Amino acid sequence: MKINYFYPHIMMLAMALFAACGHHAHDEHDHDEHSEETAHDHDEHEDGDEEHKASGEVVFTLEQARMAGVRVEAARKGDFRSVVHTGGRILPAPGQEMTAAASAEGIVTFAHPSLSEGTEVQKGQTLFTISARNIQNGDPIEKAKQTYEAAQREYQRAEELVKDHIISQKDYEQRRLDYLNARTAYEALANRSTEAGVRIVAPMKGYVKTLAVRPGDFVSLGQTLATLSQNNSLVLQAELPESMMSRLADINSANFCTPADGRVYPLSELNGRLISKSQSVNDEGYLPLLFRFDNRGSMVAGTYVEVYLLGQSQTDVLTLPCSALTEEQGHYFVFRKLSDEHYLKCEVLTAATDGQRVSITHGISEGDSIVVEGAMQIKLASLSSVIPEGHSHH
Repeated sequence: MKINYFYPHIMMLAMALFAACGHHAHDEHDHDEHSEETAHDHDEHEDGDEEHKASGEVVFTLEQARMAGVRVEAARKGDFRSVVHTGGRILPAPGQEMTAAASAEGIVTFAHPSLSEGTEVQKGQTLFTISARNIQNGDPIEKAKQTYEAAQREYQRAEELVKDHIISQKDYEQRRLDYLNARTAYEALANRSTEAGVRIVAPMKGYVKTLAVRPGDFVSLGQTLATLSQNNSLVLQAELPESMMSRLADINSANFCTPADGRVYPLSELNGRLISKSQSVNDEGYLPLLFRFDNRGSMVAGTYVEVYLLGQSQTDVLTLPCSALTEEQGHYFVFRKLSDEHYLKCEVLTAATDGQRVSITHGISEGDSIVVEGAMQIKLASLSSVIPEGHSHH
């Protein structure tokens, strides 16, 4: 009796439990399907990012390009001269340097305490004074005066003796010569003498290139005190390797790059001209070539430079400015503009450079819009830039 009473209730409870378990299993199944879909979408998103990264396409906004100073130029074909890349040195041009030498012996004093290497001077300006009043050999001006006066007396006496034929004409001429020499020497010192000593003046307008003495040094007659340079014209000495001797006949100009500012100077813009080609190899295995040019900048003789010797002109060569190239582990890349905010990283092969432009043999085509200024900023952006999924440029 009791079993029959509870049986319906037990069956209802069992059915309710079964329904609840089934609903929970269905939820777990739905949740697993949703997780698989999410994982699949995530994998597709990662694959999309990797695809864009591999493509080399970079997003660089108009504002970024403006701030980075990006400039684009169409790759073009044209004339390009054969190049020999070598080293060289800037030398003073003949006649552009002179020395100020001691015209007497004694103790040297600087005319101006500020006199130093690099000081600009005018022709005839007093640079040093030399005094010998307190040294053993005595004052050179006084000695020159005594020599001059003695020679003058001998000459005047000889004039009387030669009239009476007491001395020969030859003796007379010798005494006359001694007198003239002594007078010249004395006047040269007297004209440059002051209470401080003998003045040493600048023989030319220019600047002090080197100082060979210090204040208080003892100097001898004829000793170099300073070297002056005008620096208006300079000479580029380029070293052509012996292995390139066959190119010697074609070379008639050059570009060079100074280490101070990294700027490339074409000789064609500096009134440059080839003045000498050596026909013999020096001890280092090079043939020196000399070019003279106008110094329109701040170049200084003695500077070592990079040199691009220019030979025969070649036609139909695809070139870009050197600033367009970026380098990664020995490989060169440029950025081709696809649209206002999209750029494509392209690996290129180069042949030669004249310091300003570089010839391209593979990687781009004539007419491609290439970034020639600001390429490094786009390269840095490419290291972190990823095109969003679903966005592509064709």
